[in-house]
Amino acid sequence: MGGINSYAYTHNRPTNLRDPSGEIAPAIVAVALCAEGAAIGGYAYHTLSGRKTTFGGYVGSMAAGCAAGIFGGWAIGIALEAMVPGIALAGGEAVLWSGGGQAGANAAAAYASQTAGAAVIGETFAGSTLNLATSLGVSYSVTQPLWAYFSGMFAAGAGSATVFLGPRVSQASIYVTRELPALLNNGVIPWIVWVP
Repeated sequence: MGGINSYAYTHNRPTNLRDPSGEIAPAIVAVALCAEGAAIGGYAYHTLSGRKTTFGGYVGSMAAGCAAGIFGGWAIGIALEAMVPGIALAGGEAVLWSGGGQAGANAAAAYASQTAGAAVIGETFAGSTLNLATSLGVSYSVTQPLWAYFSGMFAAGAGSATVFLGPRVSQASIYVTRELPALLNNGVIPWIVWVP
């Protein structure tokens, strides 16, 4: 395993070992951003401190650089998803849900993890950030407009779509107001799965 090889986590056997949950790639990106930030932080400390350097100073600067690398990279990811419609999917399959509550969300996540090229919005930079904000207690009145915006941008990149709909879907839902129009605009007719 080594270097820039994107199949290192499969020991160079991508057809035999897979990452259907998508958990390995973000970890690799985070490590790369951390390493880059740490290198820049260490170099900056060495350059700016002159002759009076300490091991603790290097460690602190590298840790700060690591954090800045991860958060900076994350912010760039969110900015790209906000500005470039469909960049998160790039023609893959959008897996969406509405009106089915947690059962719909769980069904969508299970389907996406078992289907090559399929993704749910929670796997994007913006989606994972909004999930984190929700788990930290940020009000739905704050996150809902952001979910609506990023959901539309996510659906805009779909080449196909599977939608898990439940009995509580409404005309005001994000699916009806943002995601469905983006799909139809791309000529994508979604496959509907009913979630009781």
